[in-house]
Amino acid sequence: MKLYNDIYTIIEKHDNAVTIRLLPSSAIYQAHFPGNPVTPGVCQVGIIGELLEEMCGRKLTLCEVKNLKFVEVLKPDVTEEACITFEKIEDDGERLVVKGTVSSETTVFTKFSLVFETV
Repeated sequence: MKLYNDIYTIIEKHDNAVTIRLLPSSAIYQAHFPGNPVTPGVCQVGIIGELLEEMCGRKLTLCEVKNLKFVEVLKPDVTEEACITFEKIEDDGERLVVKGTVSSETTVFTKFSLVFETV
């Protein structure tokens, strides 16, 4: 399932970071949770994967979660924009090892260390 234009849009791209806008009207937020929407962790990982696919120009699949910490709740009605920062990307052509954060100007929501493989 593609999350782009369903749960988020891209506002700005940099070399190692992408600023996104969360879309509170998404059906995901209507179900998770009505009246108190939060961005599910699996959706955050999905967004990271989609952004990496676009950055590296190939289809990827998540194959390992080395470390994943949800530090604060990412709520689309409180934090409309979030920045996914890739602090480290190791790409050998087959596997990408990525470390980074999902944050706003003042809050870190998620810290991740993930491994993706080329499909």
